[in-house]
Amino acid sequence: MYLSVNVQHGQDDQLILVQQLGVEGVVVVVDDPEPATVLAAARHRVERAGLTLAAVELTTGVTAAVVEAAKSAGVSMLCTPAAVSDEVGAAAEAAGVKLASRCAGPAELPGAAWADWVPGPDAADEVEAMAPRLGAVRLEGALADSGLPRLLARLRAAGYAGPVRAATPPELVGDGTWRHKGRAYDLGFLAAALQAVAAAGASPA
Repeated sequence: MYLSVNVQHGQDDQLILVQQLGVEGVVVVVDDPEPATVLAAARHRVERAGLTLAAVELTTGVTAAVVEAAKSAGVSMLCTPAAVSDEVGAAAEAAGVKLASRCAGPAELPGAAWADWVPGPDAADEVEAMAPRLGAVRLEGALADSGLPRLLARLRAAGYAGPVRAATPPELVGDGTWRHKGRAYDLGFLAAALQAVAAAGASPA
């Protein structure tokens, strides 16, 4: 389990901030009606910055053509807000590309994909059900929540080794469009929580 952050494709200033904050994992958000055409460029920009591409997050659904483009570009995981069809899921499995469909809990686990999980307030009790299909964890809302350390501890104890990211940072006075200040605050808080869980030996108490 490791800290990652969303950056928008083509925004090198965001990658520079990620470097400065010491975050290694990057989830590139591609808002393009033809995402297959930019996947290789997205990976190249991240690696040129000396960072690791954890996943590409799409704002659209995934097609078999996008899966093939991801395979060719060396993109190992695609996150999508849309459901994944059995046909596309099978194509992804054959291509070795992990598809993570946005999911709020066990009842929404996608049939032909992994889960890009958005945990709710009582999510720690759902980790056991989610863990076998968990591709990524996407934290929404305020991170200063007493339930976060317990959630992270249970994820670690369950053997989850993927990216954890705070998707929508708070809006602070004088912040920019990308919410640089709020994002830095969230990343610092989440990094500290992950370090505390590691130091405690992942006790899920």
